[in-house]
Amino acid sequence: MLEASWVDANKRAVADRFLQYVLGSTGQKAMGAEGFRDPSRTATDAPQLDGDRGFPAAIAAPRKTPSVEAINQIIGQWTALQRTNNILVVLDTSGSMNKPVPGTPLTRLQLLQQTALAGFGLLTNQTKAGLWQFSSKLTPTTDYRELVPFGPIAVPVNGVPRLQALMGGVQSVKAGGGTALYDTTYAAWKLMQSQWQPNSTNAVLLITDGKNEADAGLTLDQLLGLLAKENQPDKPTTIIAVAVGPEADADALQRICRLTSGRTFVARDAASAVQTLVLAFAGRLR
Repeated sequence: MLEASWVDANKRAVADRFLQYVLGSTGQKAMGAEGFRDPSRTATDAPQLDGDRGFPAAIAAPRKTPSVEAINQIIGQWTALQRTNNILVVLDTSGSMNKPVPGTPLTRLQLLQQTALAGFGLLTNQTKAGLWQFSSKLTPTTDYRELVPFGPIAVPVNGVPRLQALMGGVQSVKAGGGTALYDTTYAAWKLMQSQWQPNSTNAVLLITDGKNEADAGLTLDQLLGLLAKENQPDKPTTIIAVAVGPEADADALQRICRLTSGRTFVARDAASAVQTLVLAFAGRLR
C-alpha cells in the first residue's frame, strides 16, 4: 500500500513512525494489553494470553506458502498413492538363486522370499495381484508357472484368501534349472496387457538374478520387437525389473523396460534388494 500513487512522502513518514512505535517497548506493551503477541510470537506482554487459560507461551512461525512446483509434486504423489495397483510378480527361481547372499546366512531365494512376504503385506484390498515363478521346464509347455492367478486381493483363491495364497506361493518355491527370461517376460506382459484397468498402475514386477539361458524361444531382439509392435499407448503396461546380484543382465533388462516406460533397478547387495522390492510393492518406484 505504501507504494500506491496516492501515498506521498508525509504518509510514508507517518507510517514509518507508527511502525517504530509498534515495535518499541511502549508499543509492544500497548499491543499486548489488547491481547496481541509480540513479533517473536510470545505472550510476554499479553497478560490476557495466560497459560492457565489455554494459551501457549509461544507459537511456531507460520508455514511458508508452498511454491507451484511443490504443490504439483504433492498432487502427483497423492494421485500415485491413491491409484490402484494391478501387479503380476514374476520371481526367478533358477538354480543361481541358491547362491548365498554375502553378509547374511540366507540364499538369494530366501532373502527375496522374506522380502516378498513383507511386500505382499503392503498390498491393499484395492490391489489386484498374481504370482508366477520361472526357471526352465516348469510345465510341459512353458518355463514359467502360475502360482497364484491374477485377481483382486479381496477375492479368495479356491477358498483361500488371496493374500494368504500369495504368501504361501512365495514360501513354496524352490530354486533349480536355468533362466528363461525372455519368454517369461513376454508372457507376463501379455497377461497384464489383457488385464489392463484405467486409473491404475498396470505392471509386471520382474525379479531376477541372472540372464536368459533358454536354448530355444525368443531372443532379446525378438522380444524387443514384439514389445514395440504390440505396445498400446492408450493402455500402458509397464515392466519394472529388479536385477539382483552381479550376474543379472541389467543391460538387457533396461532395454526391455524402456520400451514399456518402465525402469530397471540394479540391487547389487542384500540391503538395496530389500529396499527396492519393498518400494516396488508399495507402488512408489515409478
